[in-house]
Amino acid sequence: MQTNVYFHGFADLPTERGEFVSSPFFYCLGYEWTIKLYPRGKETERATTGSMSIYLMSGSKTRNIHVEYEFAIKGCNDKSSITYKFNGDGYGFNNFVDRNTALKYLVKGVLVIEVRMKTVKCPPAFIADNPSTHITLQSLFMDEESADIVFYIGGENLEDKVSDQGNKSSGAKFYSRRLSFTKRSAPQLTGQQEENEATKATKFYAHRLISKKAAPLLAELSASDESPSHVEIPNLSSAAFKAMLLYIYGCEIPKFGEDMSLTKEIIEVADKYEITHLKLEAEAVYVASIEMTVDNVLENLQYADSMYCAFLKEEVMDFIAKNAAVLLQKGTLKDAPEGVFHDVLAAIARRDVESGVDKKDRMENKFGTLRISELRREACEKGLEVDGSRETLIATLKGADNDNGGNPDKNED
Repeated sequence: MQTNVYFHGFADLPTERGEFVSSPFFYCLGYEWTIKLYPRGKETERATTGSMSIYLMSGSKTRNIHVEYEFAIKGCNDKSSITYKFNGDGYGFNNFVDRNTALKYLVKGVLVIEVRMKTVKCPPAFIADNPSTHITLQSLFMDEESADIVFYIGGENLEDKVSDQGNKSSGAKFYSRRLSFTKRSAPQLTGQQEENEATKATKFYAHRLISKKAAPLLAELSASDESPSHVEIPNLSSAAFKAMLLYIYGCEIPKFGEDMSLTKEIIEVADKYEITHLKLEAEAVYVASIEMTVDNVLENLQYADSMYCAFLKEEVMDFIAKNAAVLLQKGTLKDAPEGVFHDVLAAIARRDVESGVDKKDRMENKFGTLRISELRREACEKGLEVDGSRETLIATLKGADNDNGGNPDKNED
């Protein structure tokens, strides 16, 4: 779509460097926009003296507006184009065109800026189907009467309160301890004392059969002859555990994504107990909710690397590829994890393919330039593991193709 924006009396607009004027709001692609123009250039070292600076500003509250846009002066061959994902902010050019050149193309004293815009289609974040939605489990969630497991999340460690005569075993693999007890197996505590200890943690009622099918690692903690089995996990957020339990039972997690710290806890607990699809969904929710900046890009990179969040890492790499000069100048990535260079090259290669610079690469490198969501979707459709790094997903998909004789659509008997 093309829109003309008019700056009347351009020659008399502010003459001081760093001063700007804004155009009236206009609508394009269903969103509201305005242009911020610095007739004498923005007050920054990257703006050349004598050049105009121009920026496209989003006036809509909608986040993640991904558009390709181009500025041109009416009648002038000079033009500048860029692709950018708007988040209620602005983006543009420090050195759009020389001011003297702009003065030559005024129409009765009016500077006419042509704005050409189009949306950029990106593959949506891949969120796998929740397997539990195909089973009617919601009615059993937190059903105390039918439950055969009681989880105690948070609070003090009950195991420290029970004598060595009690039945207890180590679960160090899961960074928690399993405790199976009844009033009879811990006779030194009265019923009231036992209840007082339990109330220090948050209780959750669950079912062995469901846990074995949906969360085998969690089910291992409740491997006991007692019914119900009492399991203590002291070093865990009760809110994150509840979200995981809701997912296991096929229930919707309320207000998912509103609390970023809780979303990260859900990623971590889902990774810890290998609830893969919940981890991927929480990761996608987190990516959609954050705004990547120079100040937080390293933190997000380190988190993505530590939690093997390939989708988040891809977003970080795209940001690094677009803002390499600023990041290099600030030394932001000096503490980046190893292997970043290869990921940045992959991000640059994807940009070249998506912009049409290297049209043959997509054909020659079948998986190398696909986005993480596309790789995960392909793996899911083939019944393969969908969690893991870019390299792991590509190796898995290539291995599956080789096993099928190079035919990705061939089904095994």
